[in-house]
Amino acid sequence: MEGHYSVMQDHIREQKNADGQTNPKSFDLVAFVATMLGVYEKQYVNAFSCEMGFQLLDTLIELVQGPCKDN
Repeated sequence: MEGHYSVMQDHIREQKNADGQTNPKSFDLVAFVATMLGVYEKQYVNAFSCEMGFQLLDTLIELVQGPCKDN
């Protein structure tokens, strides 16, 4: 298995305060990247923007790989 850090993967999805409660300003980056990939696929795919699509897909893969079922 690669060196996936599940604590960071969870933090990217949901930020918590020191007391373990979800921060009200928490931002789900996993859902955001997934949404951006969908928007990219529907509206922006062309020969000049392939690198952006590859990066979105690579980022999403890294966020969900390993023992991170919630992502």
